[in-house]
Amino acid sequence: MEPTLPMPAAYDVFWSLTVLVAFPLLVVALLRWRKAELEHPLVWLLVILLLPVLGAAGFLARSLGRGPGVDDSRA
Repeated sequence: MEPTLPMPAAYDVFWSLTVLVAFPLLVVALLRWRKAELEHPLVWLLVILLLPVLGAAGFLARSLGRGPGVDDSRA
């Protein structure tokens, strides 16, 4: 008799891919946040940490092309 798995294989694959995407995205966003010159740094930190995928992606998209020193002012 073949042993049964506690979770379907598709479930494992989905969560493995999610972690493989989310963790590096979070690390890159935090490293870039640390070097950034932001108007509201604690707000961005909370957004990145509380919404790991959307917050990190949003921060990186906002800072894309601005170099390591991100200027949050809208001048």
